Amino acid sequence: MILATSLLLASCQTTVPSKMNAVTALLVPEQVRTEEMLVKEGGFLPAQVGYLVLEGDSRKTIIQANPDGGFIPASVTKLPTMLAALHILGSSFRFKTSLAYRGKISGGILNGDLYLKGTGDPLLTMSDLMSLVEALRQRHIKQIQGAFYFDDSTFPRQEKINDFLQDDAVYNTGISALSSEFNRLVMRWSPDPLSKTLRAYSIPDFSWLTMTMNSSSDAKSSKMAFTKTGETESWSLSSNLDKEGFQALPIKDGGRFTASLVARLCHQEGITLATPLRGELPKDAKLIAQHESLPLSELVGKNWEYSNNLMAELVMLTAASKVARRRVSTVSQAADRIKAWLVKEIPEISWSGFEIENGSGLSPKGRISPRQIVGILQWGERQHYDGKSLISLLPISGWKGSLENHLDSPVTGLKVWAKTGTLDFARALSGYFFSNSNKRYLFTIFVTDFEKRKRRDLLPHMPDNGEDSDEASDWLKHAKQLEADLLTKWIQQM
Repeated sequence: MILATSLLLASCQTTVPSKMNAVTALLVPEQVRTEEMLVKEGGFLPAQVGYLVLEGDSRKTIIQANPDGGFIPASVTKLPTMLAALHILGSSFRFKTSLAYRGKISGGILNGDLYLKGTGDPLLTMSDLMSLVEALRQRHIKQIQGAFYFDDSTFPRQEKINDFLQDDAVYNTGISALSSEFNRLVMRWSPDPLSKTLRAYSIPDFSWLTMTMNSSSDAKSSKMAFTKTGETESWSLSSNLDKEGFQALPIKDGGRFTASLVARLCHQEGITLATPLRGELPKDAKLIAQHESLPLSELVGKNWEYSNNLMAELVMLTAASKVARRRVSTVSQAADRIKAWLVKEIPEISWSGFEIENGSGLSPKGRISPRQIVGILQWGERQHYDGKSLISLLPISGWKGSLENHLDSPVTGLKVWAKTGTLDFARALSGYFFSNSNKRYLFTIFVTDFEKRKRRDLLPHMPDNGEDSDEASDWLKHAKQLEADLLTKWIQQM
């Protein structure tokens, strides 16, 4: 019987095609399907896959492949950048958004200027802005005679996280210290009952944001086209679209967007004020109201849960500015500061080849090895964060966040607590899993096809989330299946 099993295993290793179909896979006993076979079944070369598994208590290496290879980490980058921020800023750190004035208030009139100041709150919402507007109402202010200024000078603005990607990628928004609703706005289109043509609009609408329907022949090639003239952001939508629909689009100037939302809410409350202007908050301004964010530990948990890129960049910029003791100019410079801090703080890790271009991982230039990311997890779990442990902040397989609908089989459900990462031809997963013997393990799985990625990088201003082309979508499906196969095997056998 042992000889027969050995012959079957040898046969499988020499005859399994690059993408084994389901029928062929069933011929291989589950207990003898090695990691190497699973990699081959997925259609991947050995060099394209790296993984490392450590036993949770002893830190003993259980299994590994290419543990020191540099892979594209995508959003797994948010693990080191956000852990660094928690240590630099403190887990109880809160961002503050202020409404202040200079002048005098008398008879329901502010004879002076109103100021809105942001410091990088990554989760500021319309409801939070309404609480600031309500403070005006409670002071019986009905009119602002002077100017309405918004201040996003805490760190420099960027119109995109990554300039290489397309204009309408909602995960590639503008960055501003005064941002809200993730700097996203939904554009809608529907037939105009009078002209019988499509009309485009947003809720709310702004004078500096225009939308038009484009009937030219080249409109068929792109659903959305973006231009910016001065402070005006313009979107052109193809008239070949369906009769009605909607799409969330990125805002390039988060400060102007947030101030415009406040102005709109003031208008609804019957408060008269001027068009928002960019300007810095004077030192002698008097506070009307201040909104404080959730503590940083909770913000990081939400960031890891839903992997929002803007949140990661705002948090990293704030942490990097504290390390530098001055404003940093770009997310790339902030990433360099955070990298240098990590290298100094965790000397036990070999940092050779480690590269991050920003705080979110929205870049194909990042490189992290399985051993580096597992080492960062080991370092990060040494303390609790405002009463929360590192593992408790991560997505849960089959339950919530980016793992809600992944690894959701009876075998893997609730057993994997990990951060995901996805770009075209790059997939990453890092965190913890629990085996059927109730043991905890640290792990990382990286899959990168550098050849396909190199060809992808010759096409700038394209989507880049692993799902926007048939080839990338098919590749991602196989990469996620490999994750599931490896983790299923490890959970059952370790």
